[in-house]
Amino acid sequence: MGYRAAPGGGGGSGTPFDPAEWVQRNSLIYLPVGANQLGLTLLGTSMTAHGNGALRPVVGTGSFLQSLKRRGHQSNNVLNGQSGVYAPNGQIYFRGNAAGLGGFRFVGRFGVSQQNAGDMRFMCGMTPGAGPHTSTSEPSTEVNCFFVGADSSDTQLQVMHNDAAGNCTKVALGASFPWPGTVNVDCYQVELVCAVGVVTEMSYVVTRLDTGVVASGTVNSNLMTVNVLVKPEMVMNNGPTNAVATAFDTMGIYCDNQNGVVP
Repeated sequence: MGYRAAPGGGGGSGTPFDPAEWVQRNSLIYLPVGANQLGLTLLGTSMTAHGNGALRPVVGTGSFLQSLKRRGHQSNNVLNGQSGVYAPNGQIYFRGNAAGLGGFRFVGRFGVSQQNAGDMRFMCGMTPGAGPHTSTSEPSTEVNCFFVGADSSDTQLQVMHNDAAGNCTKVALGASFPWPGTVNVDCYQVELVCAVGVVTEMSYVVTRLDTGVVASGTVNSNLMTVNVLVKPEMVMNNGPTNAVATAFDTMGIYCDNQNGVVP
């Protein structure tokens, strides 16, 4: 998942490149997805999967989403049943309060593979605490966060961000980003960036990988509190009115702290 310049044998200047230094300097977390397998391959921290269990979607030719390597996550058949992945030890990123401190880049890819007729919830991005989002709460009630998701009443994906109190500010991404969309077809990439140092805005780029449509922008109010540690998380929820299980596929999660520059 090449979200910044990929490590190689050196940069354009010919400066020797040390991959180990690059990984350490970036505080890297990477969850790639293997082909046709259930196991988690990790770099940088542990990831916890929760829900009814993992699915093993077979790479196929039916859609762009189905042609990708991916790992499925399915909820239990209960109200507010939740599934997904989060990094309980991955609270290593934050919005900085001084030069050279803080910053992060999150990139996650996903698509819905099983939906119910109710009011599903979803979140993909950076959240506080060691545990997953509370399954009985709307995503927009999360604090000190920055993510793309949907509350049970939403019909489009939303950018959501919040400080330490109240509810998230929500930015609807538009009709090209429906929620929950078309099963096994709609395929998304979410990129969230908080620059290093003292920042008064953060940015997002959300791409429909199956159509090429892009929504991007910046947020400059109701930002996560400085120096609050956050982690990567991607979860989906059955919602409060329908107990039928839901599932989504992830094609990988990547985070770094924006401090490393590939020469």
